[in-house]
Amino acid sequence: MAELEAVKKVAKKHLELRQKLDLKQHELALFKDQIAKSPYGQVLEQLEKTKTQIGESQQVIDSSETRLKEANERCKQLEKEMTELSTNRGDKLAKMKKNLEKLKTELANATKAFKKRQQEIQTLQLEIGELP
Repeated sequence: MAELEAVKKVAKKHLELRQKLDLKQHELALFKDQIAKSPYGQVLEQLEKTKTQIGESQQVIDSSETRLKEANERCKQLEKEMTELSTNRGDKLAKMKKNLEKLKTELANATKAFKKRQQEIQTLQLEIGELP
């Protein structure tokens, strides 16, 4: 029986402590609600929102910096390619000019040869025309 009384006492004490805990948790919830509605609570809420916005803004900044670095690297690559093209263009242009001069010389020589042959043909035609 003494054990039963001891268990009942412990159970009663447990029930009292449980009720006190529930009451304190309810009081805490009311207190938190009261603080949230107060100007201080509103400032804390705004502060949390601002911290969140700062974090999001920092992510955007980091992302933008990464994209900027990539864009700068691409720009440098394109500038290098343009420089190479300009250099190659100059070389190609010089080769083309040299080839053009060569072709002009060949054309002049071919024209001279053509005129010489034409002159020979005319001379032969005159000679043929003078034959009886």
